[in-house]
Amino acid sequence: METTVISFNATLLNEKTKSWLSDLLFIKDEHKFLLDATNETTLEITNDDTQIEREEIIDAINRSEKRNCMLINTVENHLEALDNCILDSTAQTKNEFTAKHLLLQDKVNKYIATFKRLKKQLFEIIKKAKKHEKLEYLLDSKLSTLN
Repeated sequence: METTVISFNATLLNEKTKSWLSDLLFIKDEHKFLLDATNETTLEITNDDTQIEREEIIDAINRSEKRNCMLINTVENHLEALDNCILDSTAQTKNEFTAKHLLLQDKVNKYIATFKRLKKQLFEIIKKAKKHEKLEYLLDSKLSTLN
């Protein structure tokens, strides 16, 4: 892994951290949407495989939601630590903070990438279920016209 060195720029670090917080809070709202999208009226359960997929995706959303809450708390604490670091002007404190900042940046970026994959999976499952539902409807309507 390549190590990135950044200098201590309180304004830049503050902006970046607030941007993470904004992204994480938005994802918190997206979790509500995703759970709603998996409810039984939206995602009709047509067979056992669909039920298993639905349960797995709900479980994954719940795990993602817990991870998101932990990251929100961590980022909020990081913002507070930045305020304290600004007051403590020692180079060692600032270097330690920037190192922690880079680690947190990596965690947030990985989490967001994982969340995007989860969201894509859910939309693929919904798309597949809707296609199946439409096909059944077309077959039923075709059969009813033949009778």
